[in-house]
Amino acid sequence: MTTRHEPDHPHHRVDIGAYQAWLFDLDGVLTKTAAVHAAAWKQAFDELLAEEAASSNKTFAPFDPVQDYERYVDGEPREDGVRNFLTSRDIELPEGTDSDAPSTRSVKGLGNRKNDLVLEVLRTKGVAVYDGAVALVKALRAQGTAVGVVSASENTQAALLAAGIADLFDARIDGHVVKDRRLAGKPAPDSYLEGARALRAHPGRAVVVEDALAGVEAGRAGHFALVVGVDHHDDAGEHDYADELYAHGAGVVVSDLGELLSDSATTGAAVGPHPRQKETHRTERIEHVDLSSHHLATAEKILAHPVNHNLPWHDVVSLIAEIGTVTEEPNHRFTITVGSATKTFDRPRHDDIDEQQIVDLRRMLRDAGITPESLEK
Repeated sequence: MTTRHEPDHPHHRVDIGAYQAWLFDLDGVLTKTAAVHAAAWKQAFDELLAEEAASSNKTFAPFDPVQDYERYVDGEPREDGVRNFLTSRDIELPEGTDSDAPSTRSVKGLGNRKNDLVLEVLRTKGVAVYDGAVALVKALRAQGTAVGVVSASENTQAALLAAGIADLFDARIDGHVVKDRRLAGKPAPDSYLEGARALRAHPGRAVVVEDALAGVEAGRAGHFALVVGVDHHDDAGEHDYADELYAHGAGVVVSDLGELLSDSATTGAAVGPHPRQKETHRTERIEHVDLSSHHLATAEKILAHPVNHNLPWHDVVSLIAEIGTVTEEPNHRFTITVGSATKTFDRPRHDDIDEQQIVDLRRMLRDAGITPESLEK
C-alpha cells in the first residue's frame, strides 16, 4: 500500500458507496497530463522571459516546471495562471483578446501559445491515464454513483477523448464552462459546486478528488463530505506534499486511487475527518472553541444583548465555517449547521443580517454550548 498515512496522518478507510457523487480533477488525477501542461507553460513563459531579459539587460531566470507550476498555474484558469506568474516576475502585459495570435505579447496571446503547445502534444502523443483512477471511476459507475470531471483546462474534452475515457463521466465542468458562467477559479469552490449541481448532488454528500493544493482547498471551501488528495510528488518514505494536502483540507491522501477500491472491499465504514479537521457539526455541544480575534468578535456580537444590527453576512459565514458547516443552496439560500442544530437562512439583501437571523443564530450558538462565558475561557 502506498497510502500517505505516516504517524501524523492516520489513514481513514473510505466506503466509496457512502456518497451520492464523486467529482474528479483531470490533470494529475485522471490523466498524466500535468507534466504536459507544465512543459507547455515552461516553453511559453521561457520564450517571453528570454525576450524580457534581452530587452532589459536582466538575468534570464527560467520558469520552474515544478515550483512555479504548482505555485502559480496548477488548477487555475489559463489567463489566471498567466497573470499569477507574470505578477511574480513584475512583468506587465496588456490583457488582449481571445483572438490574439500565439505570438502576441498579451495575457491572452501567451495563454493561446501555451494552449497550442498542449494541443500539439495531445494530437501527436495522446494521453496516458492513471489506471487506479480509471478503475475507481468504473467501479463508481457500476454501483450507480454519479461521476463528474472538474478542470480549469479548456482542453478537458480533448484530453478525455485522447485518453479514451470521455464516456465515463456524467458531467463535465471545464475551462469553457468556468469562463462562460464567470465562475471563480480554484481555490474558490465555484467549479466544484457547479459540478455538484450538474450531478444534482448535495456537496455534503459528494466527494472531491484533487492533486493540487488549490483544488483541495476548493473542496474544503465548498464543504464537501470528503476531499481526497492525490500525491504523485512524494517519493517512498516521504510525505512533505502529503502534509501540504492535509493542511489545505484533504481528509485522505493516497498515491494511487485504486487503493480506495481495496478500502471498500475490506470495510463498510465511511471515512472520518483528518485529526486537523474540525468535526463540530457531528457533536451536539461544542466543548472548546479556538477562534481568531476576528471570529471571536463576530461571535460576541451575535451573543450580545440587545440585538446588534451591524453584523456583516460574510463575517457570519466565515465564523460558522469555523465552528460548523455552511452550504450554499439555490436561490441565495444557505444551510447552516452548528452542533446538532441545522437551519436554512436567506442571504440578506444588504450586507448586514437582520434581527431575526441574529436571534436564530444566537439560539443555535447557545444550544451548542457557545456562550459569552465560554468565549472568555
